[in-house]
Amino acid sequence: MHIYVLSDADRVEIARVVDHATKPEAIYVAVRPGDPQPKPPGDRPEYVAICKDIGLRCVFTITDFGAMSEEVGGRYFRHLSVSGRDGHELPHRLAVELVLPLFGFNGSAEEVFAGAAEYGSYQIVAAVVLIEPYEPAVH
Repeated sequence: MHIYVLSDADRVEIARVVDHATKPEAIYVAVRPGDPQPKPPGDRPEYVAICKDIGLRCVFTITDFGAMSEEVGGRYFRHLSVSGRDGHELPHRLAVELVLPLFGFNGSAEEVFAGAAEYGSYQIVAAVVLIEPYEPAVH
């Protein structure tokens, strides 16, 4: 049995990434396959939270998928990829449950996982990818 406790250090690390990713100038614009690709967020430390105490690697962006799909053009999405710290195993659902609210996700991990088809979430090798509509704050 694992016990998952989110430490203050992990919370600070997540807050650092959320603070950066939610700035208008930091919105990540996804491009179509075949177009020149920007450096992936997972290779950019400002988008990566290494939560050492809970054993997670989280990559978080506010993403504009408009270039990839007319259906979602003009809309933004929270985009979170969570893997085990070493990147070789899927994280436990309970660990994901602890970090979701800190990234601004609504609902439980179970609801987000169950709503995979609705939000386009999917599991890939060694990571759980969660996507949820995002409304930027109006200043």
